[in-house]
Amino acid sequence: MGNFISNTRYCYPYEKPSELNWQNYIQQCSIHYEEKLKELFSSSFKGKIVEWEGQVVKVHQDHVTFQMIPSDCFWKNTDLVLFTDPKLPPPSSRFTRKRVVKIRGILEAYGHHSNHELREVPMTENNPVNLSIPYSDYLFHFGLLAQRLANYNHLHYWNAKEITFSGKYTSVPTLQISKESTVPPNFYSVSFQPTYPQETENEPVQIEFSVKDKTAFKRIEREYSTHETVTVTATCTKRGASAHIFRLPPPLDVSDDLLLQGTEPTGPMPQTADEPPSRRNLYFGIAIGTTVAVAIGVAAYIKLKPL
Repeated sequence: MGNFISNTRYCYPYEKPSELNWQNYIQQCSIHYEEKLKELFSSSFKGKIVEWEGQVVKVHQDHVTFQMIPSDCFWKNTDLVLFTDPKLPPPSSRFTRKRVVKIRGILEAYGHHSNHELREVPMTENNPVNLSIPYSDYLFHFGLLAQRLANYNHLHYWNAKEITFSGKYTSVPTLQISKESTVPPNFYSVSFQPTYPQETENEPVQIEFSVKDKTAFKRIEREYSTHETVTVTATCTKRGASAHIFRLPPPLDVSDDLLLQGTEPTGPMPQTADEPPSRRNLYFGIAIGTTVAVAIGVAAYIKLKPL
């Protein structure tokens, strides 16, 4: 059973960030976005009387499902559930499948992606309509696309982009993988608390960096121990449920970095494949000497062999 109404698709007005900075990132990708939606509905929409237009999809004994105008349902063919008033005539006598009608009701809940809930009220002067909430404005806040807005923004505008932000490290680097981290075994992860706009905003960050980047490891250890505020430039990789995941750029020359540092953060650095110059020279001398000795022996054998 497909959609009935044509040319009534709701188009969300996505907004590309004017600048790739931390302030704009938090506005578009806050980890509290879904929580703030719930607060917004409770404070500004729940209990309001609205009058909207939709097409009847199915009539039940105590409720009717609709595809609204405009609609933003994709894999389901219903946007809204109207719980009918038991004091009014039964739904089967008042609603006909595929017919477009106006409905009036009290906003009770926004659905998870679809099937928002209205409690029907009679269309009388005793139930005045809040004209400031047309259905298109409601979709701007609570429709399928709106509920996914923070993830959409991250994927289309911020993923793999470098952002600069300030704050403090709140842990030492560790190889332990948290459920929100994308850390592969060869990456360290460290907790970071940005200080903009203020620490109470609580937008924690997990910063990942290569285990081969000894310079970063030592710098972060020092900055964590001194509790100093630092500025970090890192690539955005994931918007987690409890933390934003960023990754530091890899060291410019890993091999030189390893040789200069000389030790692993957690113990001695493993011996590299390259041998010291003195040992290489010794091996080269032995090889040359062996070759010369063999050549002399062969020449002597040929000279002494009778014709």
